[in-house]
Amino acid sequence: MNRRLEKYLENPRVGIKRWIFKIANDKIIDAYRTHIVATNRSVNRELSSGPPKEGEVCPEYFFDNEEGPEDKTEHKEKIDFLFKNINYLRDLDKEVILLRGNKGLGNDEISNLLGISEATASMRYLRAVQRLKKVINEQ
Repeated sequence: MNRRLEKYLENPRVGIKRWIFKIANDKIIDAYRTHIVATNRSVNRELSSGPPKEGEVCPEYFFDNEEGPEDKTEHKEKIDFLFKNINYLRDLDKEVILLRGNKGLGNDEISNLLGISEATASMRYLRAVQRLKKVINEQ
């Protein structure tokens, strides 16, 4: 039996759907890091600059990059939900989450802005995210 399943069955704190979604999300993130972000073996190295030549397969032609109205609405609802829950956090937690998530700053930039060490900035972000998860799970 999978260790994650054993751990979940010992203490099922969230619903099964949320738990399965979390695993799927983790797998997608792992695949993204392995195939997109990795410089040594990135799928982006296989992308061509023009239309595929005869017999050539180009991955970008398999994906529809257009967002439909449903996708935009769903995205807006998720953002609204997230910001509504961020407002329940302490000011320091809000600041770290918004600097990292909304402004896209790294721990080094956050540490410079707040006058703290990089390790402290990283730990504050981690704890703020944990508190945000707790707020969301309580609703």
